[in-house]
Amino acid sequence: MARTKVARTALAVMCGLVIAASAAAQTNSFDIPEGDLKVALEAYARQSGVRLVYLSEDVRDRRTAGARGDMSQDAALNRLLAGTGLTVKRDQSGALAIVREGANTPTP
Repeated sequence: MARTKVARTALAVMCGLVIAASAAAQTNSFDIPEGDLKVALEAYARQSGVRLVYLSEDVRDRRTAGARGDMSQDAALNRLLAGTGLTVKRDQSGALAIVREGANTPTP
């Protein structure tokens, strides 16, 4: 019984990871202009359907070159974050957190 429960839990986690990886590899058409990073991240969330988590003080007063064209969700987000001193961390559930580069963030 306990073995079956563990196997089911492991299968559910693996399915979640496959779904998250598949979503990140999808190609979307992005139209996010250069400018304020917070505004750009909000546009990214709307256009990709991906929820982002970040501290407002981490994105305040930062600018982005934007992301326009057909590309994967990961490529678009990496373009938005290029040169900002921020990076993206993905946890086991697939949630995305925008953090300062080199920040020691615990994995939930």
